[in-house]
Amino acid sequence: RGRGGSFTATQYFLHLITQPEYFRGYFMREIAGDVRESLWRDFKDRVEEQDLTDDFDLNESTMTAVYRPTGNVILSRGFKKSSGNRTAKLKSLAGATHVVIEEAEEISQFDFRQLDDTLRTKKSENIQIIRIFNPPSKNHWIWERYNLTQAIDGYYRAQPKNDPQLLSIFSTYRDNLQNIHKSSLETWESYKRSDPEYY
Repeated sequence: RGRGGSFTATQYFLHLITQPEYFRGYFMREIAGDVRESLWRDFKDRVEEQDLTDDFDLNESTMTAVYRPTGNVILSRGFKKSSGNRTAKLKSLAGATHVVIEEAEEISQFDFRQLDDTLRTKKSENIQIIRIFNPPSKNHWIWERYNLTQAIDGYYRAQPKNDPQLLSIFSTYRDNLQNIHKSSLETWESYKRSDPEYY
């Protein structure tokens, strides 16, 4: 919490969409509508902060951003259209170069594999899937590319396996102190004493 993961991901996508190279990015969450109040809102904030609003066509209903000078685009999708719906039309991600999955721990292994198998384009040599997640339980499928080693008092530390296709970045609110309100910091730090397991 508070590490700035969504901020960094949307800032990265703003950089990529404004480059001359072909870029088709996707914001994804388990439920399509949840993208609106997370990655989509954050991306619009990044566009405003950089005073680039006039360079974009931003479609609120579809949560789609088109960068006018190049035609590069960001689209929004969910693995499910709504709660309880297993239908995901991931074939519609044709031509994707980059995908950000927020709350990736909520995604099933089946859905992730389906996405991973779908991403094939000859327009880019560098297809990236960026998973932003809070650590799930040690039995979660997301750890298959990590080694979990015993850390402190029954808690584990995740170390990425030797995999040239994986870049793992570990961060906490302590890496984002300049953007954390003092009262939030005090509350989170107090959990060390009042509720260490939660902390």
